[in-house]
Amino acid sequence: MGQEPVGNHGSAGFLASHDHANCKAELALRVIQGRWKLLILRELIEGVRRFSDLQRGLSGVSQKVLTAQLRELEADGVVRRTVYPEVPPRVDYALTDLGRELIPVLEGLHAWGEKKEAGNRRRANRRSPGPWDPGHWKDRNRQPPGRSRGSGDQKQKGRNWVRQAA
Repeated sequence: MGQEPVGNHGSAGFLASHDHANCKAELALRVIQGRWKLLILRELIEGVRRFSDLQRGLSGVSQKVLTAQLRELEADGVVRRTVYPEVPPRVDYALTDLGRELIPVLEGLHAWGEKKEAGNRRRANRRSPGPWDPGHWKDRNRQPPGRSRGSGDQKQKGRNWVRQAA
């Protein structure tokens, strides 16, 4: 019994397209791919932001990286950059209509991430510890499988067992 496909699968869409070189889902992921892009988009969902506001809101991002990621989002048509002819120049960033169309997609990704995280917690809570568990070997009386304490040709170094040279 295989799983049934999920969602509406008309004649067009993710499952209908078998042209791997021209996958639109991959194109969409490339637009939002980047260490800071999702966080930039989250900041811009709240409204127009100046560069300095974005930099303050995204602690840890360098000016160079923030500039590069904003320019990529602008080139993809997701972010609009407005330069005002003032001294000093003022630059504002905002989502375009195409960028606002990403909001439900990002909300869907967030909801999926919450479900994934909850599933991971459930699996971690019901899992019994075994030899793959880092804490399993803390008890000095337990040995790795196939090892005995009296064999003399191995010694414990940290958590790893190493064979001594003869």
